[in-house]
Amino acid sequence: MEPKTKRPRSVRRLSPLLTCLCFLLACHASLYAQQTVRGTVVSGKDNTPMPGVTVLLSGTTTGVTTSDDGTFAIQATPGSTLIFSMVGYLSKEIKVSGSDLGTISLDEDVKLLESVVVVGYGTQKKLNVTGAITTLDMTQKEGEPTTNISNSLAGMPGMFVHLGQSQPGVDRSQIRIRGMGTLSDNDPLVLVDGIEYSIDELNPDDVETVTVLKDASAAIYGSRAANGVILITTKTGRGKKSNVNYNYYYGIQQPTMMPDVIWDPIAYMKLKNQAMVNQGKQPNYSDAEIAEYESGMATDPITYPANNWFDIALKNGQIQKHNISFSGSADQYQYRLSLGYMNRDGIIIGPKDNEKKYSIGLNTSVNVTDRLEVGLTLDGYYRYYEEPFYGGSFFNYLMRALPILTDTLADGRYGNSWLRTPGRNNWENPRMIAETGYSKKVVQRFLATIFAKYELPFDIHYNIKFGADKYDGLLTEFTPQVKHYNPKTGAATNWNSPATAPRSANTDYNDLNIHFYNTLDWSRKFADKHTVGLMLGASYDHFGHGQFLADMTGYLDATLTALSAGSERRVISGNTTEDVLESYFGRLNYDFGGKYLLEGTFRYDGSSRFAPGHRWGFFPSVSAGWLID
Repeated sequence: MEPKTKRPRSVRRLSPLLTCLCFLLACHASLYAQQTVRGTVVSGKDNTPMPGVTVLLSGTTTGVTTSDDGTFAIQATPGSTLIFSMVGYLSKEIKVSGSDLGTISLDEDVKLLESVVVVGYGTQKKLNVTGAITTLDMTQKEGEPTTNISNSLAGMPGMFVHLGQSQPGVDRSQIRIRGMGTLSDNDPLVLVDGIEYSIDELNPDDVETVTVLKDASAAIYGSRAANGVILITTKTGRGKKSNVNYNYYYGIQQPTMMPDVIWDPIAYMKLKNQAMVNQGKQPNYSDAEIAEYESGMATDPITYPANNWFDIALKNGQIQKHNISFSGSADQYQYRLSLGYMNRDGIIIGPKDNEKKYSIGLNTSVNVTDRLEVGLTLDGYYRYYEEPFYGGSFFNYLMRALPILTDTLADGRYGNSWLRTPGRNNWENPRMIAETGYSKKVVQRFLATIFAKYELPFDIHYNIKFGADKYDGLLTEFTPQVKHYNPKTGAATNWNSPATAPRSANTDYNDLNIHFYNTLDWSRKFADKHTVGLMLGASYDHFGHGQFLADMTGYLDATLTALSAGSERRVISGNTTEDVLESYFGRLNYDFGGKYLLEGTFRYDGSSRFAPGHRWGFFPSVSAGWLID
């Protein structure tokens, strides 16, 4: 019989050491691969250093910017790629092959400078714009889960864009261009194809560009330009062949970060007691209560719960978007028709955190003659969203939830806690908040415009546009009488007052805004160096708003929620408002040799909101530019 071969004991003893050594060598190799990469970025035209250039490690969010002398230093591994970018210059990608990349030159984006941008009542070559203008090409946002145009503006230079909440139906950003400029509304003026409209009532897939006017460039809109102006241009039909384009998006949404809290009820009670003692106060929970709770957790999780309310009250949200468009153009016409649909479920449990949107977009024009072009545009939205009646405060209640709070009793009734907790006389059960009542809003809004362009003699162009903006909204709200129950005794506690619940309320909104403007444009070049452009125009805006509210109580239960099912009228109110704005405006541009630029604008506004004798205001502006290069 052949003897068994034994592994030497010394080898067995060294095995853990060899494992650790291999691990350390692997870590050392990984650290060795990461190195500091340096270089200098210069202009491709004159080799001057370029400060403020973004240097981004491809495929990551790691990046730096170049210093005043154009130098940079970034951690990267050999074989990775660095992306160099700056507004007005073509981006460049460089593969890392060593620690010193030497000098990297960026070339000017000539197409960007030669491109045409939208300005007040017209367009200009980007190179010749003297005011502060920022333009966003929406092709840069393709593939992103954008629900509103306002959310797409985050990151644009010179703007403050803040998304305060992501609740379905009201997830729109606050936009500030000039800070807090007025006593009431600080929002910028928004115009869609030249007509005032809401930035969040458009399908992002129908938008081609967004231009932001910040300083003197916005003055041509007069008194309403105090907070800046946003000009939105919708997509048109292009290409000699008919095109059908369909895109689809599906995504899962989750909270990006939640507080790190303790959900162990025993640990919570002991720490809470310690906190009270540290303040010189009596503990909240007695030792006998803590001992009873710890013993009961093993047999009765309803009376003695250990609830993680973040897991109970939140779920994965889902979003899906569908967009289809039909477009085309020829020498005599262009057209684009689009249809959109979005369905989104939020992260709050239950079915009452949802929104649906249906959109339609139409942009068409035809050249009737060599001198006359007429067109029609339509932007429409039908949207619906729902939330619990107390949903606006849901997260405030969720952050107050404790692990000792019972979710539901065995029969499905909402629970509270048998433990006496100071400051918590009426427990806010997050599930109860999420499932109680509803607040539903249905909105229909359409902007229809017709326009014409006619070429007059002497190179004068006449433009006329008429737009009608119709908004209809219905908000329906209902909340039943809600109770929660002690899991040990079964005693009921009213969470909301029986004097005000059950109750139902309907609010009806009806707005009709009429907009009209016409302009005359003329431009001519003299002696190959002097270019003069002149624009004169007038506009008329009529704003009509109506609102009606009815609120009822005296319902038997939550079965019938219509207003007529209530027996006691709480509130009936309504109001209507109308105001008119008349304006006259103009712009003069002068260009000398493509090097020296001068622009002057004026606007004369008359508003019915002011008393007679104080209704008119004059708003002039002057800006100049010098193309140094």
